[in-house]
Amino acid sequence: MRAEHNEVFGSTLESSLEALSTQPALINNLPLTLAVLKEVLRLHPAGFTVREGLPGSTIHFEGRDYPTYGHMISPLTTTLHRDAAIWGENSAEFDPDRFLDADRHDNAAWQPFEKGPRNCIGQQLALVETKVIAVLVLRFFDFEAAFKGHGLSVPGYGGRAYQELKLTAKPKDGIPMRVKIAE
Repeated sequence: MRAEHNEVFGSTLESSLEALSTQPALINNLPLTLAVLKEVLRLHPAGFTVREGLPGSTIHFEGRDYPTYGHMISPLTTTLHRDAAIWGENSAEFDPDRFLDADRHDNAAWQPFEKGPRNCIGQQLALVETKVIAVLVLRFFDFEAAFKGHGLSVPGYGGRAYQELKLTAKPKDGIPMRVKIAE
């Protein structure tokens, strides 16, 4: 990502700020950065939704229909995003390349912001803002997790840093970090 940012925005903070100010559309020339962001959100979606089941609506599961009217329904995006039938055998692994090749995934299955009439109206803004932050931070700082040897490890869910869903996703016990200026 650093090489991609340097190629598009130059290697200094000043050149990046100048380019972002005078040519903001350049932020759309970061395919690898967008692929990394999408892969992070695939494995660790930032939130979830709930909705009320409509009269007459059902969910079909293992050959049986279940009525949803009068119940709150919460789509399990984390499960969908790790389904090997959709994402391949390495569905639990971090692999941004899957978003660089349209044949390697089903775009409709990527739903960290939902799809259709209930999708997040701010999703494009969130992705653009995150790319801008990445351009202004990732090249200039190195980050290292600084756990003190504690924490539960959940294989396939980020090791010691895993999410708890409480309306939005948050890292369990936070993520203590060491930050230093990149060399």
